[in-house]
Amino acid sequence: MNKKVFSGLLISFLIILSANAQTGQEIFKANCSACHTIGGGKLVGPDLKGITELRQQDWLVRFIKSSMTVINSGDEKAVRIFNEFAKLPMPDQNLTEAQIVEVINYIKSESGSAAAAPVAQAEEKFTLEQVEAGVKYFNGEKTFTSKGPACNSCHSISDKRVYVGGNLAKDLNLTYKNMGSAGIKAILKSPPFPAMAETYKNHSLTDDEVNSLTAFIVHAGKSPSAPVYGFFGPQFGMYGLLLFVLLNLLIVFYLSKGKKDSVNKEIFKRQLKTH
Repeated sequence: MNKKVFSGLLISFLIILSANAQTGQEIFKANCSACHTIGGGKLVGPDLKGITELRQQDWLVRFIKSSMTVINSGDEKAVRIFNEFAKLPMPDQNLTEAQIVEVINYIKSESGSAAAAPVAQAEEKFTLEQVEAGVKYFNGEKTFTSKGPACNSCHSISDKRVYVGGNLAKDLNLTYKNMGSAGIKAILKSPPFPAMAETYKNHSLTDDEVNSLTAFIVHAGKSPSAPVYGFFGPQFGMYGLLLFVLLNLLIVFYLSKGKKDSVNKEIFKRQLKTH
């Protein structure tokens, strides 16, 4: 083969490989980096450095495509990871198999490079304005741009600025401790829970809304306080019971005042007078 032709083919091949690696990197950054690192330590999910040496490619493709499908099949390795990371399901990825393979190749190439030792992720700073806006979004006092439901319709969290929420979904008190601000943002941007994903399917949050809610949940996680119960809290039950007792006492009092003697006694007196 002509040397020039061979060199041209080799260069083209290297360019294609480079393009694929870049594509894998871009996909990873857009879809995976919020929860995973490659050699940077755990985030919401495990550090993926060396994962291609531990798991076969077909297993990785299936797990990345739909982690819960693999977990629900009873796969021991998948179940072990699921339990280790607080049973937080990884969202199904709307990627083709070819795109997933590109991501896997990118992870493999990065795992082989000399990576720095795991470092703690820098904690994001939030303003008080963001925290207060998050409180309003959580309570439903401020409407989401896409008209999605307020968070407290399903969730509760210990904070005196919010009303007691629903019990339909996870309590959020330990969310910050378990996954940090990066994990909270990742979930708000791409909900991994089926019910939440369906609820916000056509009601995605804006970046400002995600940041505000994250700011509030982080703040509440660092400084928990008793929530506000409003009118229908435990006090409502106590006041209702007290009112019920008072009404019954009033009824007994008026009945006893108006009917000191029995009806039978009055009839007996009238009969005596007629004889």
